[in-house]
Amino acid sequence: MDPTSTQFQSPPGLLVHGLPSGPAPNPQPDHQNPHLALHHNISVSGPPPHHFSLPTLPSHGEISLGVLDAANPSVFHQHAHPHSHTHSLPELPHLPPNPTVPILRPTPHPHSLEAPPSVTANPPPPPPPPHSAPPSHGPPGNRPPSFGITPPAPLPPTITQLQQDDEFNSSASSGTPLVVEPAESRPHGQLVNKIVVDPPDLEAWRNKFFNVDEMILLTNDEFETYFPHIDNVYSHRSTQKYKRKPFVSHYWDCRMKGRPPGTPKSNDPLKKKRKRSARERDLCDVKIKITEYFPGATLQLDDGVGSYSTPQQFFDSNGMPIQPGANGEKFWTIQRVNGNGGNGKGDGVAGPHKHTLEKSDEIKKSTVQRYINAQKKESKKTVKPAQKRASGAALVTARKHAKDHELKLYAACFCPFSQRVWIALEVKQMQYQYCETDPYKRTTQLLEANPRGTVPAIREGDWACGESSIILEYLEDHDKRVPLFPTDPRLKANCRLWIDHINSTIVLSYLALLKATDPSQQSEHQTRLSNEILELVQAADERGPYFLGADLCLVDIHFAPFVLRLSRILADLRGWRQPAANTRWEQWVQAIESNSHIQATTSNNDLYLETADLSVTGQQHSHLL
Repeated sequence: MDPTSTQFQSPPGLLVHGLPSGPAPNPQPDHQNPHLALHHNISVSGPPPHHFSLPTLPSHGEISLGVLDAANPSVFHQHAHPHSHTHSLPELPHLPPNPTVPILRPTPHPHSLEAPPSVTANPPPPPPPPHSAPPSHGPPGNRPPSFGITPPAPLPPTITQLQQDDEFNSSASSGTPLVVEPAESRPHGQLVNKIVVDPPDLEAWRNKFFNVDEMILLTNDEFETYFPHIDNVYSHRSTQKYKRKPFVSHYWDCRMKGRPPGTPKSNDPLKKKRKRSARERDLCDVKIKITEYFPGATLQLDDGVGSYSTPQQFFDSNGMPIQPGANGEKFWTIQRVNGNGGNGKGDGVAGPHKHTLEKSDEIKKSTVQRYINAQKKESKKTVKPAQKRASGAALVTARKHAKDHELKLYAACFCPFSQRVWIALEVKQMQYQYCETDPYKRTTQLLEANPRGTVPAIREGDWACGESSIILEYLEDHDKRVPLFPTDPRLKANCRLWIDHINSTIVLSYLALLKATDPSQQSEHQTRLSNEILELVQAADERGPYFLGADLCLVDIHFAPFVLRLSRILADLRGWRQPAANTRWEQWVQAIESNSHIQATTSNNDLYLETADLSVTGQQHSHLL
């Protein structure tokens, strides 16, 4: 079993070991009983009283009363009574009025995370001996409960044929006191306070609980592990408790059975209103009985033979199979008990479900599924959303170009492909409007500029274009004042060749390294990325500092956003090493980092680290070419 489980807090249980666990009620004199008048000293006229002495008190046998003189009026007092005969008992002011009764402290339930409250239990007092003062119990509504368990209110006999007295044999018959653990105070119909998300053989257990072809015998651990995965099939209807039996019976109907008409709805304004859709009633007649046996109860055969096919999940301390409950642990049984129809009459149809387990899963989710969904919903609330707004120098530049202009750039500040176009616009010192765009929302303006819904995209009048490489070539042809391509056709072709190397190898290796979680894969992708960058550095101009020498070109603009992210993302997340000193690679990195146009489009380092996962998942929103 999966040791990882989520536990819910539940109130503590009360263990009563057959001993009184609370103080006995204070005896109160009863003036209607001649044997109870002990201390009244009222002078009335009437026949002379009778006197007698007792050798001992029945409740205090160690005290001798033989030395007391019955004729001494200082010892015995006369008591008036409306009848012709009155009796008096010797007054013993030195005796304690109430005998000391030990109080048992409640034992915390194993699933409880809080300290249990103080609970006491009062057993019924023994019958009074002759001439002794029995304690007054008070009105019936105030009498102490038996065994420390408050008896439940009587349930209406809606399942009379199912609520027969089951025969069980407790360990008390062998001389060992029975430890009775009442059911915890838990919400109506809730039997389990533990969640195990993915236990082994889950589907097999769910089918077993769904079919219930024969009685299923379960350890407490098995029931608490697997029943929350199948409780969506059934709906709790009633619970039968017993005063002197160490078990509780829970009756559940198939949810497809439906509720009788006229079921009152809750008027609680704080209760969340659910959207209910009425289903046809009596679609299934399956009813199950879940019996919860407290620690110390053992199962007895109906035939009384004493043989029992012991399931292998019950073992003693030596690993030997034993009868359920013989090890003193709690256990459960589940059995199908069809017979009570949805109209309240005993006309139910015996047999299995009239539908599939998949149909039940469509109607309602199990407790575990609802727990998982709630955890996902809560995690979305607690996780800090990734920062998607420009900061630092990039924010200043975005505000500078916030005014409306015919040439519009739809870009995301965290997107390296958007930064390519942004750098080119700054290098060429063109007039444009910067429009910060979230590619995950796919706004109308973005879709009009690029039907694919990806960034970057530009719009100039009625014309629009997407894809960073194509936009960069358009800008190069559109504005010749600051050329980013060499005029030599061969050099221009050479630049296009290495731009393709950047997009088809370096970018892909960068994203693969960022996505990899396995250390061996990370090492492999880091080695590949280093080699691909080395090829590009070796193809660059030897004097530098840029690819073609002293001036920035389109090869540098394609490469720059990823050079920035090597030190801002991969250095922290994947241990990327800084360039070695006095190398051509270090010279190129420093030139990119210090370029004023590149700096103008670069946000603070936190932005890139917080949106690193968007660089991986955002491949569908930012194309490489």
